[in-house]
Amino acid sequence: MGCLWKESKGSARPILQRMFLVALLLGLLPAAIVVAQNASNVVTQKQSIAQVPSPLSLELMPTLDMPIADSAQLFTTGGAVDVGAKYLIPGSVFSIQGGIQYAYAPVQAATSLSFAAAYAGAGVQIPIASWISLLATASGGVYFAAYNDFSKYTNFPYPFVNGGLGLRFPFAPSFGLALAVRYNCYFASLTQSPMYQGLSAVVGLDVALGNLGGSVEMPALDLRPAFPVFYKHYDDHPIGTLKIKSNLRVPATDIRAQVYIKEYMDSPKVTEVPGSLALGESKDIDLYALFTDKMLLVTEGTKVAAEITLSYKVEGQSYEDRKIETLTLWGRNAMTWDDNRKAAAYVTSKDPGVLNFARSVSSYIRSKENRSICDNLQAAIAFHEALNLYGLNYTPNPKTLYSEGIDTHSHRDTLLLILRLIAQRAYNVDSKSTFGLTESFQPIACLF
Repeated sequence: MGCLWKESKGSARPILQRMFLVALLLGLLPAAIVVAQNASNVVTQKQSIAQVPSPLSLELMPTLDMPIADSAQLFTTGGAVDVGAKYLIPGSVFSIQGGIQYAYAPVQAATSLSFAAAYAGAGVQIPIASWISLLATASGGVYFAAYNDFSKYTNFPYPFVNGGLGLRFPFAPSFGLALAVRYNCYFASLTQSPMYQGLSAVVGLDVALGNLGGSVEMPALDLRPAFPVFYKHYDDHPIGTLKIKSNLRVPATDIRAQVYIKEYMDSPKVTEVPGSLALGESKDIDLYALFTDKMLLVTEGTKVAAEITLSYKVEGQSYEDRKIETLTLWGRNAMTWDDNRKAAAYVTSKDPGVLNFARSVSSYIRSKENRSICDNLQAAIAFHEALNLYGLNYTPNPKTLYSEGIDTHSHRDTLLLILRLIAQRAYNVDSKSTFGLTESFQPIACLF
């Protein structure tokens, strides 16, 4: 190694002192960033659901170095510290990194050697589970070396390489701990045997520089009043609309919205949103509800709590937010006339009471049928007369808009189920053609 070293009369001392000071300051920088980030979170109390660390992070890696092969005859156990930066390529397992290193290698001849290096390289970080990842790195660079008694130092930089395998444990979205084994080789030249080679036990700390997270917000929610008699209708027709907007700097995927009303639903009704949601993008989601027949027990208008849950994934992690909103339930006899076909919901032809009434009339007229007249027409006439004799007729309500001849589709009206009409012997529905009991045979025929 005669050409490797150059005699020194103290010129190496300030160089090594500056290198050590720089390594110390850079090593303390990640800890300062962690403290600052935590303090910021405490002060602002920002309600950010998704915590997505920046792909750029700082690393501090103290090591315990053990010489191997020929180096074990010259050196004893030493140590080193690496300070660097790593960039994890978004959407992949690959990374690039670089940094500086200071290594201390005691020489068995009652002295020691210092190495100062700069390097760059690449690696992979493969997630195994949510709490652990597999690491592999390979780097190369140049180094200077000097005896710590400042008697000799290298006259120009020489190459070195290292490579390692390890495991990373994320303790927080922006902070992780790595345990690794690394091989180091400091070449004296490309043609000579290495000046030093050894294995290192590495404990690495990494801190992400910033947070790309945030949340998918629910800035607007519109729930329409529900009509109990149409409780099956809302399974495939929207009961409301939810507007969502992302303030994440990375896409949100697997977005789902669900509605749950404890008293009247067995389980939440989920709506899946196709595609992803980018920064600043917003979408309107139709909300659905699968109610149970308990809705028919609502005799008077009331209000219930509807739980709206929004869930999504960011970088493979699941997040969700909840919102409680008031939903109005009208009474079971309420409806609007925007679609006349809605009246069919009140014709409960399979109800036992209605069936008993229909069978009684059918049995009575069976022996009195006229073969020359259509059976359905005779049945319609019979039921019309039976209902007339039973005392069911149209009774308008003078307090509604319909009695004044005003046709408004948005006006909430009141209808009674056929079974209750039979029980009460009254027909108190405000419509110009409600079921047509006194003008048409159609609803009577539908009982067959």
